[in-house]
Amino acid sequence: MDFEKLLENVSERPTLKNCSALLSKAKGYDEIRSLFDFASKLRDENTGRTLKLDSFIYPVKKCVMEKYCIYCSNYVEKFRLEPLSSEEFCKAVEYIRDCGMKRVTLEGGYNPDNSKIPEFIRMARKTGLEVALDIYPISENELEVFKSLGVSEAYASLEIAEEKLFKHFKPEESLEERIKLAKEICRQKMGLSSTLLLGLPG
Repeated sequence: MDFEKLLENVSERPTLKNCSALLSKAKGYDEIRSLFDFASKLRDENTGRTLKLDSFIYPVKKCVMEKYCIYCSNYVEKFRLEPLSSEEFCKAVEYIRDCGMKRVTLEGGYNPDNSKIPEFIRMARKTGLEVALDIYPISENELEVFKSLGVSEAYASLEIAEEKLFKHFKPEESLEERIKLAKEICRQKMGLSSTLLLGLPG
């Protein structure tokens, strides 16, 4: 089936099978451009053309995994960063506020120690910024505390939704735990954000 016909099929019946076939068929510039035009049209029809700008502070805590996720900057030693100090974090949120941003996401590596996170949330909220979290793991009780401090949204990024691939690229994490966190975020009526990665190398 040619590309145009596949595009028509997806427009009428956007099944996983049709979408996958369309993606694998888009090889040249013209086809990829058509795909982006089609995606833009869907976005305009469903969510409008309002852009949402976000800011991120990374890392707010150090990753303590022995085996890093293969696609993460931590995987290559020279790209590893130390967590921000309280002073550095304070400067960062003030700078973000002064740039006119309304929201900041606090990101960090996989580390059960969330002891500094409440302090960072308070500092960010003090500047008037909305706060989201992208850190792992988070317990049910910690989520309640973070929500009470003003966190409006939390990430439970699945990143790779196929269990075998998840284990290959993220050897020390659990897809089941990510899904469990996503459900808990929803149960506590917080905003849920999740990321899926497409086209991983290898």
